[in-house]
Amino acid sequence: MSIPRILHRTVPKETTEQVEGWWDQLQALHPDWEAHTWREPINPDDFPLVGRLLDACQTGAQRADLIRLEVLYRFGGFYVDSDCEPFRPFDSLLPLHAVAAWEDETTIPNAVMGAEPGNAAIAAALERTIEMNEAGEDTWHCGAGTTTVVFRDHP
Repeated sequence: MSIPRILHRTVPKETTEQVEGWWDQLQALHPDWEAHTWREPINPDDFPLVGRLLDACQTGAQRADLIRLEVLYRFGGFYVDSDCEPFRPFDSLLPLHAVAAWEDETTIPNAVMGAEPGNAAIAAALERTIEMNEAGEDTWHCGAGTTTVVFRDHP
């Protein structure tokens, strides 16, 4: 299996011209790929794994943390935060099972990630994010704190 040619993002109801411009750039770099925008208001029924938690999230970022992991787990592809400016296509990464990057020597953020559907590392991050949300943890622990802990020991 490999990462499918799908782009995902989750955004609030209203975005900026810059955010939409970067999304357009990302799609232009990937002309034959599917592109999915998960826009507020989110229907919890569309997310069978995390939908029950969405209304209790403390921030929009926390909601996005849940959504990004569920869509990667279920559908695969690449998730890209709306504040990321694209420069190159992801095609060379498609043969991998999953991909994330170190931000610095301590953090593996969840802003840009790719995975095949059902990937074990994404499943572990999703499980931990659900646990963190159920425990009432803050946005850091439900997002980049989770990916840092879970992905740290994966090649």
